[in-house]
Amino acid sequence: MSDSEHALVPYWDREGVMVRLEGVPESIEGDVHFDSQQGNVLSIVESYLDQKIIATRTRAVGLNTARLSDNTQVILRVSRPFEDDRDKERKMQRYTGEIGIMRFLRRLSTIPVPEIYAVHSASEAEPFNFIVMQLMPGTTLLNGFGLLDTDAKERCILTYADICLQLFDIEVPQVIASTVSADGGNSLTVVPIKYLKTSAVCHAVFSSLEEHMTFLFESKRLWLERQALSIDEKARQGSLLSLLQVRAVPIMQSTASPSLRHCVLCHDDLNEQNILIHPTDGNISAVLDWEYH
Repeated sequence: MSDSEHALVPYWDREGVMVRLEGVPESIEGDVHFDSQQGNVLSIVESYLDQKIIATRTRAVGLNTARLSDNTQVILRVSRPFEDDRDKERKMQRYTGEIGIMRFLRRLSTIPVPEIYAVHSASEAEPFNFIVMQLMPGTTLLNGFGLLDTDAKERCILTYADICLQLFDIEVPQVIASTVSADGGNSLTVVPIKYLKTSAVCHAVFSSLEEHMTFLFESKRLWLERQALSIDEKARQGSLLSLLQVRAVPIMQSTASPSLRHCVLCHDDLNEQNILIHPTDGNISAVLDWEYH
């Protein structure tokens, strides 16, 4: 464990009073024992790396740290087996998208993303997709930022700004979409957008903000129809959706300038646990988990 795991991290409550809490642990379990099917994954990883795996620890669901025989460590991201064809399509899009964008960014930017050592696609004999990648140094922003001094916090913010500017400067198609790469990260192809916090499934690439917002409102109406609510409550919520959609029109019109409609590459899950920082100087050492972008 790192020092930041043992330290009590300062947070501020809604009244502005500082409280100290334990940091989020870097792993959620001790050494992991895989079943026979999952153990086959480890054997395949060993063949890719030409090394034995001597221990694994769970960092999150489907995400493990593996210690190799030379005492180095790698990250093993394993997908769950597919539930059905729709689930397979969604997971494969996220899987290939994350691989492509990380390789793309390592080639075209200085944004610190993990190097990918091996990629394995699921088959009938082996129902798991998995990626073997570099274990990046640092502690999570959630655990480490509150322990930094003022100068280190400023460096952290400045390196974050630099990452945002690099993403802004990368040339991407001017549509609202997600990406995949079919050529090892040398170029990106747009595909229907993958949403992080909604059940909406998109089958189109949007050429404008208006198209995208129309789709989101219609998806919300379809979701509302499936809810076990009274007729009156559904009508009330439907009226509210319609009002919001009308109110959104002048807001979108006010942002019609090309400079405000410029599409850029972005990380859609850039939370405080997907950014790693140096525990003393504050520099960002890694940006992780690029499934949604």
